[in-house]
Amino acid sequence: MTIRQIFQRTAALRPTLALGEQLSHVLDAARRAVSVDRLHLWALSPEGDRLVYVTGSGLSGQDRVSLRQGAELLIAQAGAMGNAVRDKVALIVDESGSRLKSPRSATTALCAESFVVVPILARGRTLGLLVADNQTSLAPLVPEALHLLPTFALHIATAVDNTGLLTELDTRDRDLTESLERQTATAEILKVISSSPTDVQPVFDAIARSALRLIGGHSAGVARRVDDTLYLAATTATTEAGDEALRNVFPVKLTGQGALGKAVLSGLPAYVSDFETDPAYSPAFRETVRLRGYRALLAVPMLRKGHSIGGITVS
Repeated sequence: MTIRQIFQRTAALRPTLALGEQLSHVLDAARRAVSVDRLHLWALSPEGDRLVYVTGSGLSGQDRVSLRQGAELLIAQAGAMGNAVRDKVALIVDESGSRLKSPRSATTALCAESFVVVPILARGRTLGLLVADNQTSLAPLVPEALHLLPTFALHIATAVDNTGLLTELDTRDRDLTESLERQTATAEILKVISSSPTDVQPVFDAIARSALRLIGGHSAGVARRVDDTLYLAATTATTEAGDEALRNVFPVKLTGQGALGKAVLSGLPAYVSDFETDPAYSPAFRETVRLRGYRALLAVPMLRKGHSIGGITVS
């Protein structure tokens, strides 16, 4: 079952199931998709000082007694979980013999030597965490199998943020607008794919346009990876000189020095806050950036089965 099918099925359950039950279904599907023993959902309190346990999948009877719904965990005592909340980044922890610091009521269920923590983010704010482990089977956590967790975290963020269950942020109108924008972007790309089954260029162009619109950026680009080289697949227009300068940069060897290269090689997002002050970039590349009219850039990898096949940038 694909992620889209999972969430279509979940959406169909909404009229008859409470949100808590819907989240349990999503967690069950996510746990099977990434092949982990247990998957926990924690919500960040409105005060931002503690995590509150919501629900879990794959828990034993003993786990459920130890980690009851509503159990709380202070951020200051949450170890890697607290770091994920503060830094808004996913973490894989593998420390034999280590234990998460936890309240007495949650000690048993949180005893895991290896685990992964994925923040649930909406509009740049942390709503909660997904925490996965293989404490039952003691099998190693395989990064290639975990790359779907952030996607599930994104869908959960949309669901719980729209209901106001985990946090009180903006109005429902804004929630609905953002959700519709994401659906529209996805629909546009799928429409292009279906109408151009043998031509990938329109698909790359649609991805660049959608990324630019969703992020509200200045420009966007898509690069594809072939062995150790990046090729420019699509870009949105800026100035004539800037567009030509960017095309002259590619193809480029994949060294991992720039934001795009780092994202492709690491499989994680990379960010440049200011090209004018970042020493990693040459004067020639800064001139290209100036011609295109921006100073900051976000790069994210395009992943297929855990392997980076390219990247998307938004300035």
